[in-house]
Amino acid sequence: GALYNNAAQAFNHIIFFEQLTPTPTTISPLLTQALVARFGSVDAFKSEFSNAAATLFGSGWVWLALDANNVLQIVPEPNAGNPITRNMRLSVVYRCMGTRLLP
Repeated sequence: GALYNNAAQAFNHIIFFEQLTPTPTTISPLLTQALVARFGSVDAFKSEFSNAAATLFGSGWVWLALDANNVLQIVPEPNAGNPITRNMRLSVVYRCMGTRLLP
């Protein structure tokens, strides 16, 4: 309903805007290693992620998240959806991407 849609969109936007930076950054070594292990290369991940975003009909989000088996997944979600509603661990990936909690 309306409460979920508004709360989820606020959450999604917070996560998105916290990833923005005025200066270019590099992907952390830990995330690079995980992307290469799962997708074969960082470029292959970028291509698959971009394709998921380009083919998501209407409005929505494309996420990188860990599933229940700790496997990185590209998760397209319509509207206010996010991987948390699928019991996936966005926060772990978010920490890797932001490198805030990793050496």
